[in-house]
Amino acid sequence: KLNKEHNPIVGWIWRVTNFMVGMLIVTNSIGLVLLVVSSLISFTTNPMGDISKTDMVYKMKINEKVQIDDTIIKFTDIVYDKQRNLHIAYRYYDKKTFRSGWSLDTIGTVKDDLGNKYFSGSGSTIGGFITKARRTFSNFSRDANTLIIDYDEYNRRYKVEIPLKTGEVNE
Repeated sequence: KLNKEHNPIVGWIWRVTNFMVGMLIVTNSIGLVLLVVSSLISFTTNPMGDISKTDMVYKMKINEKVQIDDTIIKFTDIVYDKQRNLHIAYRYYDKKTFRSGWSLDTIGTVKDDLGNKYFSGSGSTIGGFITKARRTFSNFSRDANTLIIDYDEYNRRYKVEIPLKTGEVNE
């Protein structure tokens, strides 16, 4: 009589859904912890850390910020080394919290004030809430006085001009 009045299937459905909600909470908590840990790792990592001071001709701290859609790009450091490589360090992040934005595959065309364009180079990225990245351009002219970063893709545009140090070894 009790089973006719209170169907046991409803009780089993209730137990199964409670278990599934509990598993969902645990899974999301683990994902959030992993996201926070990866962000802390990227926060403490220096993209220019593998360049030794003895190889540097000069290092400059810069503070140039641009915006493309909801993505903020901040150029932070420039290092010019003895092998004529120019390294540009930058960070980028999405202004909307917990929104997965697009990844930045290029910073644009890199030029100097002498009219040279630099296409060959390498890059590295360290992800997190704030992504740190570095682009390296080889055979950069020692005589250049200005670095020009010109981005013009998909109807989005910015141009940054950064004065460079010239002359003998500087730090």
